[in-house]
Amino acid sequence: MRTKADIKPYALPDAELIARLGTDRAFASEYVCEAMRRLNDPDDFGAALTALRDVANAAGGVGAIARAGGGSRPSIYRALSPGGNPTLKTLIALLNTIGLRLAIEVNEGAAPDVPPMSRGPYARSRKRA
Repeated sequence: MRTKADIKPYALPDAELIARLGTDRAFASEYVCEAMRRLNDPDDFGAALTALRDVANAAGGVGAIARAGGGSRPSIYRALSPGGNPTLKTLIALLNTIGLRLAIEVNEGAAPDVPPMSRGPYARSRKRA
């Protein structure tokens, strides 16, 4: 669990980065993807939020994102704040508004500790009539 001591303040990115994020969608996508890959490291959780905030700023700012349908202005600010914890709904709406989408990829370096899928205790057998 993150504590307030773990949260780093947001530093404004340079104008050149914001300009490129606003004009080069492939670069913006890779910028956010690289930050999202670092989500597995609890010490680097804020990197994804910072990248999303940078891309939102490049797209005209939080107000423009909210007006375009990415959510309410306060919820976007909260979600992208240094201690933010965006919901999946907010994240998807934000990404759609800035022309990106959420994708899932295999984590090659991790072996899951989850046992193979079985019917489990919640599976019910159904009798067909």
